[in-house]
Amino acid sequence: MIVSRLRRFIYVRTIKTASSSLEMALAKICGPDDTITPLNPLTEEPWKRERDYRGPQHIDLPLRGWTLGNLHMRLRGNRPVFYNHMPARAIRRAVGEATWSSYMTFSVDRNPWDRLVSHYFWRTRDEVRELRRETGPRPTLAQYVRSLDPAEISNWGRYAVGDRPIVKRVLRFEHLEAELTELIESMGWPPLDPLPMAKRATRPPGSHYRDLLTASDRSFIAAACAREIALLGYRF
Repeated sequence: MIVSRLRRFIYVRTIKTASSSLEMALAKICGPDDTITPLNPLTEEPWKRERDYRGPQHIDLPLRGWTLGNLHMRLRGNRPVFYNHMPARAIRRAVGEATWSSYMTFSVDRNPWDRLVSHYFWRTRDEVRELRRETGPRPTLAQYVRSLDPAEISNWGRYAVGDRPIVKRVLRFEHLEAELTELIESMGWPPLDPLPMAKRATRPPGSHYRDLLTASDRSFIAAACAREIALLGYRF
């Protein structure tokens, strides 16, 4: 996530919405006093350094953003920090209501059926299974979807509280280039470089979600993601 004091925006990340790529591109228009959270230290951060993208900076969490869990963390010798998939409600608490209300706050979401299929291929790829020492059969798509925590099935809680978003804009992944360009132009920010390919594709070509999800999968995801489907007008 990013808190840009120079450009007066806050970018809230979500799952499987090109968030690493977008954070890298946005970081290039940030200033030296802005908050930029670190990405994967073994893969994405070295990739950024090689290509002159701005790295993580100013991630210490202000005291007003601390929770009881953060206090326990500090007592154990660890510093509370902003982190990359920090939900909007926690960012708002950390930056304060005045900053949150006066900045352009935005996020990105995606057709949830398509996103969950992408999530499945990303999280069950061979290197992840080896890292987690998973030796059993690869789970089916249906098994995987039902094994997820609700926060992983739906992005809603990352940019909303209760029944409403607390960010000013939720861009659609399927129209990201056009909607992001419109936002940037309306705010008077410098144009972004093309979004980098921060993560290599793991989804087999031609694997359309309509061909992979069963009727039961479809209904299960629709129920879990009903609020973002209604907000952004998604259809199966």
